[in-house]
Amino acid sequence: MGYALRDPRAIDEDRRRLVREQYQRAAIALAEHKVHRARTSCKRARAAILLMGGKGSDPALDELLQRTRDLAAAVGGRRDAQVMIRTIEKLAAREESCDAGAVIARLGLKVGPPGEVDWNRLIFEARRLTEFADRIEAVTSSVWELAGFGYRRARRRLPERPDAPAEAFHRWRTACKTHWYQMRILRPLSPSTIGPRSRELRALTGWQGRHHDLAVLLDVLDRHRGDDCIDRMIPAASGWQRAFARKARRLGKRLFAEKPSAFVTSLEELARAWRRVG
Repeated sequence: MGYALRDPRAIDEDRRRLVREQYQRAAIALAEHKVHRARTSCKRARAAILLMGGKGSDPALDELLQRTRDLAAAVGGRRDAQVMIRTIEKLAAREESCDAGAVIARLGLKVGPPGEVDWNRLIFEARRLTEFADRIEAVTSSVWELAGFGYRRARRRLPERPDAPAEAFHRWRTACKTHWYQMRILRPLSPSTIGPRSRELRALTGWQGRHHDLAVLLDVLDRHRGDDCIDRMIPAASGWQRAFARKARRLGKRLFAEKPSAFVTSLEELARAWRRVG
C-alpha cells in the first residue's frame, strides 16, 4: 500500500515519504511523456502536503504547494487538448452524420508534439522537489484536524443548484479531489470504513471531471456557432453536463452530510484504535 500511512508511530516521516514518492513518480512519468500520470502525481503530492500544514501555515509548505501546482500546469495544455478531442469523438458518436474529425479541425485542436514541452527542465524540477520535500517539517502533528480542513472545504463548496456556474463545480471538484486523496492516505486507519468512502469519492470526482471537461468544450464550441454539427453538439453537451451535475450533487450531499467536527472526531477515534493495533 504505497499511497497511505504505514506506521502510527512514525507519522511525520510517513508524510514526507508520501510527498517524496509522488515527486519521484512524477519524474518518471515526465520522462515517459505521460502527462496524465505526472499531473495525478502532483495532485497527490499536494494532498499529502496539506496533511503537513494548511495553506499559509508555513512559507516552505506554501512554496512547495505553488511549485507543485506550477509543475502540473506546465503540461496542462496537452492534457486539455487530449480531453477535448476525446469528448468531441464521444459526442459525435451520439449525433448521426456528425464528423468528429471535421469539428476537431474547425476548432483548431491538436496535441502538440512532445518536443514542444521542455521535459528535461520539468524532470529536473520534480527531482528538486523530491529533495525539498525531505527537508520539510510538518507544522502540526494533528493529521486528523488537517484532514478535517479538507473535508470542510469540500463540504462548503458543494454547489447549491445543479445549474450553478461551471466555475463553482470546478472549485468543488478540486476540493473533493484533495479530500479523496487524503482519504486514500488515511485508509489504513480503518479499511472497512474509509475504503468505501474513498471509492465513492472516486466516483464523485469522476462525474465532476466529466462536468468540467464538458464546460471547457462548451466554451470553445460556443465561439464557433454557425457550423451545423457544432450547433447540434452544444445542446447534446449541455444535457450531458447537467446529468453529471445532478449525479455529483446527489452523491455529494450524502458524502458531506456530517458536520466537520463530527468527521474529525470519528477520524480521531479510528486513529486511537489504529495506534493500539499498530
